[in-house]
Amino acid sequence: MLFEHEIYHAANLNLSGRAYIRIAARAIILDGDSMLMIYSPSCDEYKFPGGGVERNESMEAALVREVREETGAVVGRIVSKVGQVIEYDRPKERQLDLFTMRSSYYLVTVTAERLEQKLDAYESKLGFTPRWVDVDEAIRLNEATLARGNAQMTRWITRDTWALRQVAQHYSALLERACPATPAEALL
Repeated sequence: MLFEHEIYHAANLNLSGRAYIRIAARAIILDGDSMLMIYSPSCDEYKFPGGGVERNESMEAALVREVREETGAVVGRIVSKVGQVIEYDRPKERQLDLFTMRSSYYLVTVTAERLEQKLDAYESKLGFTPRWVDVDEAIRLNEATLARGNAQMTRWITRDTWALRQVAQHYSALLERACPATPAEALL
């Protein structure tokens, strides 16, 4: 894996207490100088396509489903897992001590086929819009939103901005993994 990171959203968390653990799959989709991200105009931020793994669903199936629902894109190939971010926070449920979110990031290719988005109600409310964007532009926008302290910004902006920086650092290697040169192209 290229990256692993932990984020603590609150102090004095009981890390060994009763926890709700949410597992999520997130897609890194590259095409030349652009990557497919989800833009939220109401929050003015970018996020990686992806979301929670449902009961009895594999990580790969969740990844394919989430990319399809949020972007309308069809996954062509799951290349590899490239990173993981684990977040810790206080839970909403009083009987629990900890909320843990484990987000695994996968390098993915998509086909040329585009379908309609199938957004959840909260995703529609946030105006989820798929956009091909330069990684540095996505980082700049998210960092500006974080600096402003936009009241509408989501909980995941910290996680995905950190992951975007990792993608930027390893962009060329990730692009090569996603779209390796054919033998004929390698000779040019």
